Amino acid sequence: MPELRTAIDVESTTGVVRVMPTYRSGSADLPHAAVAQLPPQQRYLRREATFHRVDRELADRVQGAITQIGLRSEEDGSYCGTGLHIDEIINIFSRLGILSETEVFGRFREKLLGFTAIDRRPLPRSLRPTVSVREYQRSGYDWLAFLKDYGLPGVLADEMGLGKTLEALLAIAYFRDRYGPCPSLVVCPAALVPKWVDEAEKFLSAFTALSHAGTGRHARLRRYIGTADLVVCSYDTLVRDADLLAGWRWRFLIADEAQRVKNPETRRAHAIRHVPAEARIAITGTPVENRLLDLWSIFDFLAPGYLGSVREFERHFADPIERHGNEQARQLLVRRTRPFLMRRLKRAVASELPDKLFKPLHCELTPVQRALYRAVLDRDLEPAIQAVGTAKLSLGNPHIFAILTKLKQICCHPGLVTREFRPFEPSLSGKFDVFTEVLDEILEAESGTAPNKLVGFSQYVEMAGFLHNYIAARGKACDLLDGRVPPAERPALCRQFNESPSRFGMILTLGAGGVGLDLQSANYVVMYDRWWNPAVEDQAIDRVHRLGQEREVVVITITTRGTLEERIQAKLETKRSLSDQVIQADRLMRKELTREELLDLVRLDEPH
Repeated sequence: MPELRTAIDVESTTGVVRVMPTYRSGSADLPHAAVAQLPPQQRYLRREATFHRVDRELADRVQGAITQIGLRSEEDGSYCGTGLHIDEIINIFSRLGILSETEVFGRFREKLLGFTAIDRRPLPRSLRPTVSVREYQRSGYDWLAFLKDYGLPGVLADEMGLGKTLEALLAIAYFRDRYGPCPSLVVCPAALVPKWVDEAEKFLSAFTALSHAGTGRHARLRRYIGTADLVVCSYDTLVRDADLLAGWRWRFLIADEAQRVKNPETRRAHAIRHVPAEARIAITGTPVENRLLDLWSIFDFLAPGYLGSVREFERHFADPIERHGNEQARQLLVRRTRPFLMRRLKRAVASELPDKLFKPLHCELTPVQRALYRAVLDRDLEPAIQAVGTAKLSLGNPHIFAILTKLKQICCHPGLVTREFRPFEPSLSGKFDVFTEVLDEILEAESGTAPNKLVGFSQYVEMAGFLHNYIAARGKACDLLDGRVPPAERPALCRQFNESPSRFGMILTLGAGGVGLDLQSANYVVMYDRWWNPAVEDQAIDRVHRLGQEREVVVITITTRGTLEERIQAKLETKRSLSDQVIQADRLMRKELTREELLDLVRLDEPH
């Protein structure tokens, strides 16, 4: 019978482990990739003029090992994985047959197994002398360089506002010093593309960062790719230019706001997985936004198969932890992910950052709001449930989501539903009345050396515009930033807000202003309405509470009593606990729910 012989090699520049299983039959070597393609009933493989018997049981065990480890097949018949899999590869394939390793792989294995500590690296030569690198940022940079040296992926998950961009740029510049020019690719939300380019210019000299955006980007990329150190594009551009960008081998492939690839079936997730790179890094302040599967998706981009298939991950980790609070499963997941995940919190590494003071406020529905809320429940809720039919009730179902959205809009202001915004009329919206009181307090408060400044968020464009117009009507300079402001213009608008003492306020929509902006000159944040996901709210708040902030930040939330908003508030607190446990930080409400749970979620309590 054929004998399994497995050769193992490693690419010295990337740390990618290459496995080539073959079956020795007489004087011939039969690649496992060829055997695996045979129909199950076929027992012989022809090589030239000779038929070789196939050990189907052994081949199935080898294929099972490849699947278990999560190796990916290559065109040359080999199977590849990251250095994460070295122990599994050696242990499993040595039990199946004869194992041979190249000299390069042997040195790599000894280096990895002999690791004792992360080396301190010199700062890049191109770092501008005016740039101060904090100690924790230096540690993050050293860690990223260590990962690259060992061919390992990583998740840089520092809390928002701690300077993850600088740490990544330092690592890119360091390896340019060490190995010479080779471009790295950063994929991020569109609003962050100009920020990456600007910060590269701000922190590094003689460093070329190229924005891959707009018309003419293909010709521009081909012209300058030979001299570029960094190319930055949005996730949407990556999808459109997937083949073009996959045509180069990048030194680093960095997914910024990596939670954007949390759905493994989206086109952006497929596109980014097929871009070749020596090292893959995910940057996100919220590795678990909604559920533990978010973490699996990030690792599936970094090291496919490391946490198993989706079903295996749900069976071994997600279900036991989320549904049953299984401590053993939680500890195992932490052990598997912790070496490749770095997360620092502001309170631990930036103690000089002023406090963030939360001030939760509550309001009551006005008679107009209460009548509209009740009308939606009485008139629209049951038809929406019936429209779902035999499918399971889900918050994401368009019929149900439309009802939830309408109820939330009524809590904000009746005008969002009636389309009649009466000019700042009191006693029409309880929430808006509280907002006007908050504004009065901020304007009357003593501000010390710098004037008080307000940043406000709403998820609704019309509501954001209404708040902006009200502040302007009070005689205060206020900016409005929503989806109509092009991403390339947003950093300049923020700089103008930060640098001008006369700019009192900025009102933003969560979608347009939740990431990538610096608004440290403000010292008040108002979350006018509540989003389902605490990570989205945290991202928005940390536009203000981040490095460079010199004043205490007061975060004001306004919740409508006895409504859907109050139940959302309770859910937000629950969601934060899961991520705190696993990332050492989140849990979202289950997407499926019963009819009784839905009715309880949207019920209208009688006023006290």
